[in-house]
Amino acid sequence: MTLEMIRGDSKTFLFALDMDLTDAVGVWMTAKSARADADPGVFQKSVGAGITVIDDPTGTISVELDPEDTEDLDAVTNRLYFDVQVQDVDSKVTTPVIGRLIVRPDVTTTVSGS
Repeated sequence: MTLEMIRGDSKTFLFALDMDLTDAVGVWMTAKSARADADPGVFQKSVGAGITVIDDPTGTISVELDPEDTEDLDAVTNRLYFDVQVQDVDSKVTTPVIGRLIVRPDVTTTVSGS
């Protein structure tokens, strides 16, 4: 899966994880420049801190990224690795989504009032 956004923008991604999250104890989205980077990488979101569970039975979630999550990236196209992981009550971890997050450079870097 490939997602795209502009550096320093607010962005919301929706995921249908095709799994029941009713008994999940954790859901995370992590993005890194290199897979071997230590967590939290470029950013890491969790339920209550950027992730909202929209529908438990279908595993539909929204992930909200804030400008601060990507504004410190270089002003070039960044190709990040990301995944979404779910932990159940038995501490089993599942990775229903994995892919690349393409963060393109912004053009406007200063916003002034009118």
